[in-house]
Amino acid sequence: MTTEIATAENASAFTGSTEPAETIPLLPLHTPVQKVIDSLGVDIRTRQWYHGFMTRREAEILCRKDGQWLVRVAHNQQVEVYCISVKFNGEYFHIPVLKTAHNTFFVINDFLCKDPMTLIQYHYEFRIPLNPEGACLKDPVQRQTWSLQIEQLKLGAKLGHGEFSDVNAGELMLWDGKYKVAIKRIKATKLANDSKIALLREAFIMRRLNHPHVLRLFGVQTIQDPIMIVLELADGNSLKKKLKNQEKPPTPDEQERYVYEIVDGMQYLESQWVVHKDLAARNCFLDAKGSIKIGDFGIRKGTLKLEVPEPTPPYIAEVMSKCFLPKADRPSFEKLKEELKLSSKYGQETFVEKLGKIQA
Repeated sequence: MTTEIATAENASAFTGSTEPAETIPLLPLHTPVQKVIDSLGVDIRTRQWYHGFMTRREAEILCRKDGQWLVRVAHNQQVEVYCISVKFNGEYFHIPVLKTAHNTFFVINDFLCKDPMTLIQYHYEFRIPLNPEGACLKDPVQRQTWSLQIEQLKLGAKLGHGEFSDVNAGELMLWDGKYKVAIKRIKATKLANDSKIALLREAFIMRRLNHPHVLRLFGVQTIQDPIMIVLELADGNSLKKKLKNQEKPPTPDEQERYVYEIVDGMQYLESQWVVHKDLAARNCFLDAKGSIKIGDFGIRKGTLKLEVPEPTPPYIAEVMSKCFLPKADRPSFEKLKEELKLSSKYGQETFVEKLGKIQA
């Protein structure tokens, strides 16, 4: 029998190299079609159950109860695919919405439609099973407050750029007002999908961090390209530039305060099971009042620098064996001390004492 599949014939790995590949079944060309559904002509991006680019792991965290579901964009090296993630009878299912070979229709089992929103909404409203196990869509998971829309953002002047992203100053509109922010726009053509997954996993972790000396993540825009990560804007530039300021270098008192604030932030990260793994003056920022903000949990050469196991008892042994505890940050902390060039009079004793408190 001649077969055709969605343009996702190689869409076997939706979640990155650390998760097992998913098998995509072939779609027979002559499969009897029960119904071709008329399109409603509504953009899927307008639906609150559509979460844009998201990994399987994050989808499973959000779908906690039986019947809960969401739609995300899944990636591998060749293709993007809409994927329905649903919890049913205690199991998670990730069901791709395929397309016919000529890209005419989206397909779920025997139902076809020219747009994915109508096809998915139809299965939701009529409780049509998605797979042989009988998984149905009951309770849609709405987008989280940290899932931002492009209309909420206003780009300003460029602050910097890198291999994988550009950073602009900007403005974020929320229900309680406007905020000055830094907007990191990801260069989709430059970033491998595994790296994009790592980047968004990092943002998913960062969203729950809330500390005066850790850069705040307002949210992410994943509904359309370019993906944007929206962070608190540190008006006072980086600590590295402050240390290099020959005309107005930091005083010994300021240097000591920087150490206290960095350690305070790192102790908080420890309490949240977070390891930065690239602590340096260039990744510490100053706000308008001159206070430290630890940030830039970005990616380097496609690897994730911020690692967090689930803080539950079964993971404790893994945490210990893989050195996730803050001793992993000690080498970079020592280098940061050298950058600060603390004198023994103002910082040596205090620094050693404070450093000891964050060792595993």
